[in-house]
Amino acid sequence: MITSLRRWHRRLMTAIAIGLPLLAAAALLQRPDRPVASPSSDPLFVAAGYHQASPPDLQPLIHQTKRVDGTTIDLELSRHPGGQLWLKITPERELPVSDPLIVWTPANPQPKDLSNATVIGSLSGLGSRGWWLPAAMQGGDILLVSNNKTHTLIRIPHPPSRPARVRT
Repeated sequence: MITSLRRWHRRLMTAIAIGLPLLAAAALLQRPDRPVASPSSDPLFVAAGYHQASPPDLQPLIHQTKRVDGTTIDLELSRHPGGQLWLKITPERELPVSDPLIVWTPANPQPKDLSNATVIGSLSGLGSRGWWLPAAMQGGDILLVSNNKTHTLIRIPHPPSRPARVRT
């Protein structure tokens, strides 16, 4: 290597050796203790189905309180006059599990069989979550799944059957 380039290379490496750890330490000191995930923190939450408040004109169907891993969870299932279901879940605090997912399984003899499950959303972070459930989710179970543990949160009732039309 040419002598002038060695000198320049040594100075550059010394600057990087001093500056890079300082920059890394400054970045670590500026990050928050825990990542904050709340429905209002990002517009992507709204796109994913998170809502702060319940929509108007809902008819309450089920209101339950469950206890999962030491955390109380309030569950509300309501029906919109148009027939669509609204699910609102409010944990009292952040769940002490990793990647808690809310899934729906159709009504079957084994409600915790996840082979036909449909993911509704995530329950990570703090605050209430609300989701519009697709019309296909009539009947079945809403489950909380995390770390190969499955908890049944709420059982969705089948829509009332209409009486058969009588021909005259």
